[in-house]
Amino acid sequence: MPQYDFQMTDFERIFRKRYRLLFSVALLVVAFTVVFGRMKPSLYSASATVKVDQGSVTGLGMAAVMWGDYQSLETQSRVITSYPVLFRAAKRLSRIPDTASSESLAEREKYNSELTALQALVETSVSGNTNIIRIKATSGIPREAKDVANAVAYAYKDFSTYGKSRQADKVKKFIERQLDVAQRELTKAENAVKLFNERQDIPSLDQASQQIIKEATRIRSELDATENAIRIISDQQEKLRRRSASRDFARLKEDAAVSDTGDISPETKMSWVSQFTDQDPGLAQLNARLLKLQFSLRDQLAYYKEEHPASRDIENKIQQTIAQMLAEYKLKTELLQKKRAALLVEKEESDKAVKRLPAEQMEYSRLVRSMKINEDLNVMLSQKYQEALIAEAGVVDDVTIMSLATQPTKAVNKNTPRMALIGAFLGLLLGTLFAVVREMFDTSIGTIEDVERTLKLSVLAVIPHIQLEEQQKRLQRDLNLSKRELSNLDFRARLVTQFDPKKPIAEAYRILRTNIEYLSIEKPIKTIHVTSATMQEGKSTTIANLAVAFAQQGKEVLLLECNLRRPSLYRLFGVEKAPGMADILIDRMDWKECVKTVTDLALGEFSIRGILNTPGLENLNMITYGHTPPNPAEILSSPGMNQLLKEVREHFDIVLVDAPPLLPVADSMVLSTKVDGVVLIYK
Repeated sequence: MPQYDFQMTDFERIFRKRYRLLFSVALLVVAFTVVFGRMKPSLYSASATVKVDQGSVTGLGMAAVMWGDYQSLETQSRVITSYPVLFRAAKRLSRIPDTASSESLAEREKYNSELTALQALVETSVSGNTNIIRIKATSGIPREAKDVANAVAYAYKDFSTYGKSRQADKVKKFIERQLDVAQRELTKAENAVKLFNERQDIPSLDQASQQIIKEATRIRSELDATENAIRIISDQQEKLRRRSASRDFARLKEDAAVSDTGDISPETKMSWVSQFTDQDPGLAQLNARLLKLQFSLRDQLAYYKEEHPASRDIENKIQQTIAQMLAEYKLKTELLQKKRAALLVEKEESDKAVKRLPAEQMEYSRLVRSMKINEDLNVMLSQKYQEALIAEAGVVDDVTIMSLATQPTKAVNKNTPRMALIGAFLGLLLGTLFAVVREMFDTSIGTIEDVERTLKLSVLAVIPHIQLEEQQKRLQRDLNLSKRELSNLDFRARLVTQFDPKKPIAEAYRILRTNIEYLSIEKPIKTIHVTSATMQEGKSTTIANLAVAFAQQGKEVLLLECNLRRPSLYRLFGVEKAPGMADILIDRMDWKECVKTVTDLALGEFSIRGILNTPGLENLNMITYGHTPPNPAEILSSPGMNQLLKEVREHFDIVLVDAPPLLPVADSMVLSTKVDGVVLIYK
């Protein structure tokens, strides 16, 4: 086609023209898809499902997020395929020894290929809007697919339970150690008071002295608590500043890859976030958000690089949260500093009052104050220890295995109807693409619009193709033909305007005649050259039927057979070829003596009944080619040809000139300069 833009209406034409190509490509793709699909190794899928509940652990003033609980189901889906869970699953499948530890970098690298292969088999997805996660394992071995899916489900359940219980146990043991130290210090203080009493009489303290000692003890306790709070806040501020400045992706990535239980050690957790949130709900909320973001970043870096946009987005949120926490800590530190300054003033006054007491009373008050402080610490740690016991007992299993995988019996990649359907769809798309591309690079003219756009001329008529065999059979069936007429069926089948005037093809020739007459309104057109670009495009059939159509209209028509190379009109009309054009132009014979009329037609292939079948044939005149000269182009360009055309214009209403095709020879080019108009036939 000469243009490359398509309209919707063009696709129907392309389909009609290229449907063989389209369906051939589609069938080839379907066959290839089915054969390739059946040649592929069989794959089997097995699925297990787990339900994830967002439970919480109460106690110690911390929400479940502080214990490493993941709130997002999408995060949980990724956790299932993470190395910590797969490490446990590999142990269940005996792919890794039970003694192997993921904490060892050497062992992790040693079993990395096993874990990567196992990870490639597992796929997770969340079931709709539920809290159920589907774990699907795909393998070439049915039993392996089932075992892998179940092993990962159990490993994930163990991962969740063990991580929570281990963290609760760590907190409980930490408090146990602190409580043991506090109890020893309390016993030591009590023994000191007892020893002091045994060595000497207990000094009598009046009510004023007791009040001084009590007030000094209170001030000292509050001052110690305030300074401890300031120190903890300072440590947390420093850690938050280091975290904000370092953006330590490498360490986070290492932790994500090596962690076996999925929980984080207290030291690592303390390096990430602040935990001074017990008495401040606002800081507790910020702390929970920060820890959740750290977990998300840890999971993100297990799969993607730190330059990934999602990793950067999480890191930016972490930086914003840290900035908010530092601002809160700054305000809290300012308040504590003011409180500490006030307590120091009170302590100075209290110390002066204590110094005014007798030495024995002063020593006794110091021992009593120390014992009182240790008693308060022991009571507080005992309370925290009870809370830790409650928290440990309150650890709930958030993961429930809803269904285990069963051994598959059918391969998921051997669905022949499905593969054929996919192949048909792809084949039709590919076939359509090929058809459109073929049409785009097809430089032939295929539509009326193409003809008009290329030649910048209007199309005079569209002549349907004459099916000769069908036309011959119909004439033989409908007409009572003589033997002579039967021998000329090909001739009769071509001249549809004479022998089958009611046929749509004959009407098309009459439309061509009418359109030529319309063009003659502004400028008279009497001599018309009918030609085509190449051979076998229906040029001779068209000019013969057009001549008959003009004759039937009552116009005197002269048909000049100027195709001096491969003439065919004389055979079509069944007349003698000589004398003709060559005799006129070479031998200077009078053209009037060479004209064939209806009498010659009657003596030739036409019968009287054929002539009388449709009136008007008596108006048809013809000059055949005569004989083949050695130089047709030179003869047609001679002055004699000009003189002939000039004379016949005066004697006939329409002169139709037949000539060879344009491309092979120059005859038509010569004649086109001598006539009033040229009709170009394109097939």
